[in-house]
Amino acid sequence: GAPIRVVVVEDNDVVRTALSAIVRMAPDLSLCAAFEDGESAIQYLAMVKPDVVLMDMRLPGQSGIECARWVHLSMPETRVIMLSIEEDSMTVVNALEAGASGYLLKPSEPV
Repeated sequence: GAPIRVVVVEDNDVVRTALSAIVRMAPDLSLCAAFEDGESAIQYLAMVKPDVVLMDMRLPGQSGIECARWVHLSMPETRVIMLSIEEDSMTVVNALEAGASGYLLKPSEPV
């Protein structure tokens, strides 16, 4: 089948570059774009409607949770996977209630 179209939204340059590289290397994934903040990502997401958005929870400006809620309401077929270095269960619950499909823990040490 067609590759899964992925957009990365992550404010940390190193993490964003690493995630983008991982997506590019995966044979069944296709990187559409990568953004450092939710506002610029949202304009793009509305046009492209990717299959999956890897979204950092803590973004400058609009939070990742707010962006996830927007994606869930306006593009319910797009899955949002939240990225965080926090294991705080309330944060995870808030993200899932906002419409995130899942949650990945980022390593707190540089990889």
